[in-house]
Amino acid sequence: VTFVISSIGSLGGVTTLTAVTLTSNIGTLALYAGVCVTTFVAFYGTEDFNIVRHAIVPGIGFTSKVLLLLTITVIGGTSGGETGKSTIEAIGLTVVLSVLPAVILRTLPSKSKGSQDIAMESDASSSNEDTCDETTSLTKTESTA
Repeated sequence: VTFVISSIGSLGGVTTLTAVTLTSNIGTLALYAGVCVTTFVAFYGTEDFNIVRHAIVPGIGFTSKVLLLLTITVIGGTSGGETGKSTIEAIGLTVVLSVLPAVILRTLPSKSKGSQDIAMESDASSSNEDTCDETTSLTKTESTA
């Protein structure tokens, strides 16, 4: 996917290549901000929670990444010219690449039937164990007689 997007960016000229680069940067910053939030949520309320490592540092990271995202979009979007175009394209591409996976996942068939199959297999294997136990006990009874 990255190769295809990069190829399109390089074929589209400087404006498109800049938009693809900005999209990548926006995605990276958003991912990092998400990791900071996840760190806090995962450790909050546990014995391992450390206020500095799990609240202050991720809080600073989250705040700085959000401010950087806002700075990139505001300054880039208001610059005008090719930079402004690239920024608008990058925001649009980011939205599409963020929404598209959710749409694809919604349209795929549900996998809930698969979990029922697993439950049925475990029931079948437990009934096989019962059968094996009965066979073993019959064999022991026959050999003693």
